[in-house]
Amino acid sequence: MADGILGLGSSGSTGLNQELIDKLKEAERKARVQPIETRLEDWDTEVEQFGEFEAKVNELLAIAKEFDLFKNGANAFEQIFATTSGTAVAFDAADTSKLKPGTINVEVTQLAQKDVYQSSIIADKTATMDAGTISISVGGDTPIDFDTTGKTYEQIVAEMNNYPSLDASLEQVGDSEYRLIIKSGESGLSNALDITQSGGVNIGLGNSVVESGSTIVGTDIPTAGQEITVNGVTFVADGNKTYNDIASEISSDGSINVTASISDGKFVITSDDGSAISITNDTMLGLEDKSQTLTAQNMLATVDGIDYNLSSNQITMQNGLTISALEVGTGSISMQQDTANIETKMQELVTKYNELNDIVSNYTISADSKIEDKATLRSVMSQVKDILFGAYGENDEKSIFSYGFNLDKSGHITIDSTEFNKAVTDDLDGLKSLFIGVAEDRGIGTKLKEYLDDLDSFEGLLTVYGDAMSTRKDNLEEEKTKAIEALDSKYAQLANQFAAYTAIISKFESAFGGLQMMIAQSKASN
Repeated sequence: MADGILGLGSSGSTGLNQELIDKLKEAERKARVQPIETRLEDWDTEVEQFGEFEAKVNELLAIAKEFDLFKNGANAFEQIFATTSGTAVAFDAADTSKLKPGTINVEVTQLAQKDVYQSSIIADKTATMDAGTISISVGGDTPIDFDTTGKTYEQIVAEMNNYPSLDASLEQVGDSEYRLIIKSGESGLSNALDITQSGGVNIGLGNSVVESGSTIVGTDIPTAGQEITVNGVTFVADGNKTYNDIASEISSDGSINVTASISDGKFVITSDDGSAISITNDTMLGLEDKSQTLTAQNMLATVDGIDYNLSSNQITMQNGLTISALEVGTGSISMQQDTANIETKMQELVTKYNELNDIVSNYTISADSKIEDKATLRSVMSQVKDILFGAYGENDEKSIFSYGFNLDKSGHITIDSTEFNKAVTDDLDGLKSLFIGVAEDRGIGTKLKEYLDDLDSFEGLLTVYGDAMSTRKDNLEEEKTKAIEALDSKYAQLANQFAAYTAIISKFESAFGGLQMMIAQSKASN
């Protein structure tokens, strides 16, 4: 028999009371909280299942875009298959919708190239340059002046590169030798450079150093009557003067401000102040500007007999075809409509429809489906079927079943390849009209794309369903929180009541114990 009255008094009563409270609370939790938790678990499963459905809708949308009248680019009926020949050019087209079947022939006679200039050898690229100005004109525009006073070669290069029309660098051309390289930012005559030096700076740019193209032996004698004009002064060979004599004669003429010499087998004339040297009537030396290593020029080409003279090596035609010149020579591209691609895309459309149909059937019938609003799935599928299986044409005489499409017992669409390809050959325009359509009479693909694309719009079915799911979860979470708080409050209050009852009963037991002692003593005295 338990100690105390009803087992509520004594030292062991507290544990017994809490155990009883916990059991009562757990029983009520199963009735009030667990059903909400189950619905939340079902919600998680529903999210996964709805996500699978939405993914299939998007996959069908992706392939439907290939049959959209308003597709940004070529649709399935506008794809072009091309073969090329020759290595002189490369062909590309981001959008083939404007390309027409046929052959285009190209001949490149000259490639576009940039102007490229190099300075004389620089021993220390970090050294401070002589004071002066380097002026560069691009395409005949107003020159850009670069003041070299107190600046290093590296600083001047950085300043030049602030201009997109210039491309400057310091290149190491030997173990301890550098050159300042200046290139036009783009190729072509419209980007040609004109470089001059003034002041005290002279690093061999802008025709300030000229050199013979062929080897010259200083003791040889040029042919009598040969001449060269340097900065307006003419020097003539008399049949007795050697090349060394001619060099000395040029250097000693103080009016032209140049120095001539023979170095490494070359006749070299250098401007004393860095200014450009004017060379005319040169029948003696064949002097060239050695600072200019590449001369700007345009691409010259013909496309189907049409002449092109462009600053770049790329021709972009009105139909979207891009022709890139790679070398001097010829090339061609032959284009034809890619009808094989039509069947490939059509089969993909059928596959994605069948997958969507399967998942809708499963989630609207299966006992494992947790989709709460099955009507939305059925509505989407119904609209898709109406579009695909509808009648089209002026007299509603056309449908997909006119072109080799069939429905099997499972509700899947199949394509009879033989019948379909016969339609492609015999009635390509009719097939295109059925699937693409025109603005005033849109085809299957165009309507399907528009409908599916609208499903996730602001008030689209998928958007509305997703918003409803989010709201439902928020409500369930709030309901669960309130149920748990109510249980905690109820049983905390019950525990306090039990503790109070225990204290009262313990007092009664204490009083009863004193009475028992008095009775026992009375019996003993008798």
